[in-house]
This record gives sequence, structure tokens and C-alpha cells, in this order.
Amino acid sequence: MPIEFLCPSCSKQLRVPDAAAGKQAKCPSCDNICSIPAATSTAAANVATAHASTAESPPNPFSKPPQSDHLKETNYFPNQQAAAEHPAAVNPYAAPIGVANVGRPEHFKTASRGSRLGGKILDRVLAIVAGLLLGAALALLGGVLAQDEDAAGVGFGIGFAIGAIAWVIFNWVMITKSGQTVGKKMMSTKIVSESTGQVPDFVQGVLLRSIVFAILNQIVPFLFLVDICWIFGDNHQCLHDLLAKTRVVEA
Repeated sequence: MPIEFLCPSCSKQLRVPDAAAGKQAKCPSCDNICSIPAATSTAAANVATAHASTAESPPNPFSKPPQSDHLKETNYFPNQQAAAEHPAAVNPYAAPIGVANVGRPEHFKTASRGSRLGGKILDRVLAIVAGLLLGAALALLGGVLAQDEDAAGVGFGIGFAIGAIAWVIFNWVMITKSGQTVGKKMMSTKIVSESTGQVPDFVQGVLLRSIVFAILNQIVPFLFLVDICWIFGDNHQCLHDLLAKTRVVEA
């Protein structure tokens, strides 16, 4: 009959054939190398091991009873094992795994040419209004303090330039934060990166799209006219969009 004994390390009940008596074997639970007792001394060895284990540590009321090796080989709960290995295959109501849409250019609707033109006109008008307001304030201040018409004119010119430039810089900051100038926000459009669909950074949205292209306008004759006409393409992109690799879409 098979030899049954307890592992001296973890008290796991083990069962081996008679031919293994006197040999050594590895416990499948704790990997301890233990000697297999003879068939006649199996009962005494089990009692001694149990007493030694009890003396070393107090009994744990939550521990599971020792399980024989032949029980370990039998899977009485195949569904539980399958659920652990393949939860979606066992549970027909499991939610499917999906990938979140982080926003791509093809998922946006391209802004119409009219809305793009309206946003550009609004930005220019608002910049002029900001310059006029600050210019008028400085002209009034200069005329009152200096009592001179020339001083009032200089004050107006300086104020107009500062006001318009300040408004442009404010719009640049808006582009890096939301992809929208004030005019584009009023027309419900925004600038996105052509490769990611996200708000462009400073280099893409401001440096390439506005500053570099403005410099090229001063060098290349009639470039601004070509830039305007380019909007009649399929993606409604102007030359400055192609340079910065951006698109204007509906917000």
C-alpha cells in the first residue's frame, strides 16, 4: 500500500509508492527535500511530525486542512480555474476591452472657409481696437501733460503699437493653451496638430504658423495672396497651415 507521511517543513500530507521507502523526495508544496520513511514507521513518523509542528507554532483556526497529493491532481472546480485564466471567455456579460479615443485629426470636422475668414477678420479688428484704445489714452495723457499736439500724436502712435502687439501676444498664449484665438473662439473653430489632433505647442502653433510665416511674407512677394488662395484646397489649409502642419477644425 502507498506510504503516507507529513512533510517536516510544512506539514503537507504526502503519498508515495512502497518502492520509494528510504529514498528522498521533494515536497510539492514547499520544495523541501525530505526522507521517505519505511512503511512500518509511517504512522509513528506522522505522529512525531504533528507533535513537533504543534509545539513550534500555535494552530491557525483559518488554515486549510492538509490535502493529499491525489486530491491536488483532481480539479473539482474547472469553471473557477477557467474563470481565473480566461475571465472574458467564461463570463458572457464581461465588458469588452476598448481603446479610448484621444482625438485624431480625422475625427474632427474641418472648419469652413467662411468661419476661418470670419475668425481672421475678427482677430484683426480686435487688434486694431486694442491699439486705438491704448493709443487714445496715451494721446490724451500726452496732450494734457505736455500741452502739445505733437506729443499727443507721438503718444497715440506708441499706444496704438503697444496695444496691437499686446493683443497679438495674448492670442498667441491662447493658441498654446486651447488652440483658439479670440476670433476663432467667437467662430467656434480651433487649431489642432495635423499629426496628433491635439492643441499645438508654441513652436508649431505660434513660431512656425505665425512668426516664421510673417517673416517669409516680408521676403517673398505676394506670398500672402498665395496663402489666401491655398484655402480652396480639400482640407481648407493655407500655406501657413502646411508649414506648421496644423489644421483648423470646428471646436
